[in-house]
Amino acid sequence: MNDLSAYGTHFIVGLSGLSLNDTDKEILRVLQPSGVILFAHNFTQEASYEEWIKALSSLQSEIKKLIGREKYFISIDHEGGRVHRIPSPITHFPPAMQYARQSAQVARAMAIELKSIGCNLVFAPVVDVHSNPENPVIGERAFGTNPDDVMAASVPFAQTLLANGILCCAKHFPGHGDTSKDSHLELPCVDKDKAALMSCELKPFEAFSKIKVPFIMTAHVLFPKLDSELPATLSRNILKGILRRELHFKGVIISDDICMKAVCESFKQENCIGDALKAGCDLFCVSRYGQPDSTLPLQLAENLLKIEIKDRTFRTIRARASKLIERLIRKELYMYEPRLLPQGILKEHASLRRQLII
Repeated sequence: MNDLSAYGTHFIVGLSGLSLNDTDKEILRVLQPSGVILFAHNFTQEASYEEWIKALSSLQSEIKKLIGREKYFISIDHEGGRVHRIPSPITHFPPAMQYARQSAQVARAMAIELKSIGCNLVFAPVVDVHSNPENPVIGERAFGTNPDDVMAASVPFAQTLLANGILCCAKHFPGHGDTSKDSHLELPCVDKDKAALMSCELKPFEAFSKIKVPFIMTAHVLFPKLDSELPATLSRNILKGILRRELHFKGVIISDDICMKAVCESFKQENCIGDALKAGCDLFCVSRYGQPDSTLPLQLAENLLKIEIKDRTFRTIRARASKLIERLIRKELYMYEPRLLPQGILKEHASLRRQLII
């Protein structure tokens, strides 16, 4: 196999379960990705606190031995409500719309708890504007039904996470709030022009660009008035044209999970990963969810290598993205070890949760 470690910077990968299977080990050893993403199946859900922390610590020790990096992302989706992966007694907060007025307090509690499980990057906040009541995937995950309410709650949420040592990610650019389909299952379409988007969906992302959020995540959504053929994740017009040039975002652009059905078939094509990088996507989340033997991250890295051999100019494009990610890892990322939290802290967070759901 070719040396693929040079391309690992562009990937955050999912793992098969409570421990590493042979495919996980090969991916971590050969690819040396920028990090991993944890799901519910990576935690011993029915065990005691002491038991599941011990198992998680063992899993993260395995990762550390194989990944070939001093610092790397240990990431998770953690929003509250339906997007909660971690066993008790880690606090299961209500969805964002319920804690919007106390978002900074919730973010502080989340940061403490995330660090206690070794996580240093959270894929939150959702800054989509929940403007479509028929939306099957956003709903109460959003902080509000208009951009001002979303910004008022999500900006302090993100700032509090960052101040407490957790990197965060605004999602899903340029907006998933006005869809009637779920991109996990199919490709949604938002038929708005740029002026309409600028007055609503794009306002929170502009605010997050101004506060220098480290990550913005793309939406697997088609915006035909911005790009008639390609979803946002693959669209140069949307990522470089709007997010980089018009909103002046300087951080890392990360894809939503490319195993989602809205784009998964596209990414099986050899040139797709290269086209996405050229369009402006720097980092790719490859969950392998439900596919424990999938070698997709290795296949995608092989595709990058093939593209680079054919197209020398592509090397410069990829190098810029790689340097952006590596700089963030070097300057802003902290590593944490899983540990048990004192009962007093957990009780304080449980009390905050009760206040929010009354």
